[in-house]
Amino acid sequence: MPAEIPTPAAAAAWIALDLSPTGDLPLWAAHWLADGEDGEHLRHLAGLSRSEPREIRDVREAALADCRTPIPAAPDAAEAACTHLARLFLNGHLSERGLLNDLHAIIFRTDYAESATSLPLAQVWMLDEEWDGGWGRTEAQIKEAIRAACRSQLDHSAGSRR
Repeated sequence: MPAEIPTPAAAAAWIALDLSPTGDLPLWAAHWLADGEDGEHLRHLAGLSRSEPREIRDVREAALADCRTPIPAAPDAAEAACTHLARLFLNGHLSERGLLNDLHAIIFRTDYAESATSLPLAQVWMLDEEWDGGWGRTEAQIKEAIRAACRSQLDHSAGSRR
């Protein structure tokens, strides 16, 4: 199953958190062009090969600026990154374990900022300890808690855009 293409805002968040898969940025840029975004740097990024990581890094900020999307500070990036994770999970592109691993990375990269730890999805970030330890909730209950947190994250994100 192909991975979901993030929005420019989600990509900027992953870059801010230093978690962006650099080699995927040209593909993402090509999709953003097809979706109506445009700009010299964005077109340049879309034309690069994943084997050109230095050039990708050199142009990514300007390409996102073509999309009117600045790269935020790491603590401010958590919401967009968590919303993207929730969407990936609910669309079947990410497992519970994968989500928890990525969630740990987001919270760590924000230096445990309240802007990250107070998000709806962050409320499940320690469930892997419960899951691995075999104490507390059952595996099915943990998986349902993760699914519910993802739905809450998407609801929260939709509410903050209003």
